[in-house]
Amino acid sequence: MSYGIYLGMITKDAAENDTRLRVRILPHMEDIKDEDCPYWPFFFKDQAITGKVGDLVWAIAGDSFDIGYILGFANYFVPDTEDFITYKTANTEISLSPSAELRKNIKAASVDLMGQELDLINVKVVFWNDNAIHFIDRASGAFYMAFNCGTIYAFMPDGLKMTVQGGAAKMSLNAEGCGIKTQETKIQSQKIGLGLNPAASVLVTTGESGEEASTSAYVKA
Repeated sequence: MSYGIYLGMITKDAAENDTRLRVRILPHMEDIKDEDCPYWPFFFKDQAITGKVGDLVWAIAGDSFDIGYILGFANYFVPDTEDFITYKTANTEISLSPSAELRKNIKAASVDLMGQELDLINVKVVFWNDNAIHFIDRASGAFYMAFNCGTIYAFMPDGLKMTVQGGAAKMSLNAEGCGIKTQETKIQSQKIGLGLNPAASVLVTTGESGEEASTSAYVKA
């Protein structure tokens, strides 16, 4: 048996308890009903894509299509004729590229967060659409999740940084400590310790003077 790589269209997305996709191989299965198209699993055992009906995917299959696997989503294709089965590769206008608006908002948010623009150079993009991009910086190994609303999560070798909606809230964590900027901070825990060796309960008050003070049942310092 020989194998080949084929373009397919999803005719039924994955179920909650079944990650296989039903696909129509183009143009070989043009006359086959949707329900008669084959169900194929993802190529790698520990991965899967659930997809949605109409998405295009690449598949590897035997020459008789009795066995096949889904390799991943296909890049954009556009109709060459009125017959939707015939395709040609897309031009650069619809190539895999984050929108100008997304790049602009990412750069603005990254300057506020890290003091420099976050450029998409020497990176491996693992996901993107018009609202978000997830990528790995190949030089440092850092992982970034950036959103069009100005939210960035940066997982870097020296720590973690994040900004929400262009600076409405920020957090940084590294070997020197943790910094948080937000409009309101709440901590709920049965036991909270402040300092290196918290031993005594913190004195709290419900009024402006110390006359109404009492010891906290949850916080020690």
